[in-house]
Amino acid sequence: MTFIQDNLESILRHLQQIEGDTKPLWGTMTAQRMIEHLTDGLLSGIGVIEMTCPYEGEKLERSRAFLLSDNPMPREFKAHFVNDDAPLKNEDFDLAADAFVDAWLAMEEYGESNPDAVHIHPVFGPLNQAEWRWMHCKHITHHFTQFGVEIVEFSEAELDSSEEVE
Repeated sequence: MTFIQDNLESILRHLQQIEGDTKPLWGTMTAQRMIEHLTDGLLSGIGVIEMTCPYEGEKLERSRAFLLSDNPMPREFKAHFVNDDAPLKNEDFDLAADAFVDAWLAMEEYGESNPDAVHIHPVFGPLNQAEWRWMHCKHITHHFTQFGVEIVEFSEAELDSSEEVE
């Protein structure tokens, strides 16, 4: 399985394939709700949104083993902590995407300043910053795939020329 590269340029190249009215291949999330959900994940990884994890013992161990594997996140997974009826936070998809970018940049800055920080993920338990980064790659891949985006690995040269892509 190819997961999205752990850098904003790659993510933005893939995100360009999604528009506010893009329909999911599975699930009920709108594109805007999906990007806001990913933003919440980024903010959870830096402690802006605090979460708890109900799992412990063997269930938490299995959960963490899955996270650290190369297995993709399953389709139709219903996260116990996601409220599908919560009001949207942004006026439209483009503003939600801007908020995602801001959260990604905050996550990068936080990780550089606090490399040993640990925050709770509601399924995978306590994660350090490297584990959060891997979780974000798997999570973003899952939801971008949900909206029909084919995940490809870009070369550095392709990413360097991303400023030319609009």
